Parts: sequence; structure tokens; C-alpha cells
Amino acid sequence: MSMEVLDRIRRAERDAEDRIRRARERAAAVVSEAGEEAERVIERHREAAEKEAAKVAESILESARQEADAIRNRAEAAARECSAAAAARMDRAVDLIVERVVRADGGS
Repeated sequence: MSMEVLDRIRRAERDAEDRIRRARERAAAVVSEAGEEAERVIERHREAAEKEAAKVAESILESARQEADAIRNRAEAAARECSAAAAARMDRAVDLIVERVVRADGGS
């Protein structure tokens, strides 16, 4: 009978070891699957973040273009005003120079 008890104990030990091995294998599979799912989630979020970053960058660029256009328009308007003012003064300057030259020549 003692042999029978020893066989049962050995069988129970082997059974326990098999259960432990299978539990470890299942745990490793669960951990691996969780890691893969985490990678998929991270990738989805990364892609979404890249799309959002691209939208924000485009929005910033469009805003910068609009601001640059407004600055260019103001600069062009100021240049036109300066050019018109210079042209108006140019006529008066030419008249003054001609008048001085004529006076310096003795009124000829």
C-alpha cells in the first residue's frame, strides 16, 4: 500500500507541475497578447497624434500666410503713398531747382 500511496503522490506532483507549467504558459500568452494590444493602441494614438499635428501645422501655416499677406498689403500701400508723396514733392523740387538755376544765370 505504501507504494500505491507513493505513486499517487508522484502522480499528484507531476499533475501539479503540469498545471503550473500550463498556467505559466497561459500567463506568458496573456502578457504577450497584452503587449501586442498595447502596441496596437500606441500605434493608433501615434497615427491620430500625427494627423492632429499635421492639421495644427497647416492651420498655423495658413494663419502665417494670411498675416504675411496682410503685412505685404500694408507695405505695398505704404510704398504707394511714399511714392505718390515723393512724386508730388519732386515737381516742387524741380521747380525750385530750375528757379535757382535761372536766377544764378542772371535771369536768362
